[in-house]
Amino acid sequence: MNKAKLKMNKFFIGKKTVTKKVSGTVVPANSSVQIYVLSADGMWYLQPEAKVQGIKWSCKCFFGKTVPFGKSYKLVALLTDQRPTSPIASLPDGVVKSNEVLVIRRGV
Repeated sequence: MNKAKLKMNKFFIGKKTVTKKVSGTVVPANSSVQIYVLSADGMWYLQPEAKVQGIKWSCKCFFGKTVPFGKSYKLVALLTDQRPTSPIASLPDGVVKSNEVLVIRRGV
């Protein structure tokens, strides 16, 4: 019996980065993956639909244009078909979640 698993790779963003491709792996293969970014307003924002090919997935995430050096973001990937239409205050319970990735905007 296979257990569902979801992993997100770690990465950095530069001071001028607005979007960044984020990637990871998912089991079972070809599962629906959703990526959320925790914003400074404390809300989780669903990112564009992740592209899944086999066990690998990727998604172009948005990090804002006016965010200062040193600002951090949290990202998490979820294994779910639910797609909220607006930002959410907390991530849903009862779904498979990736490791939470902390991303810090660098000054270069």
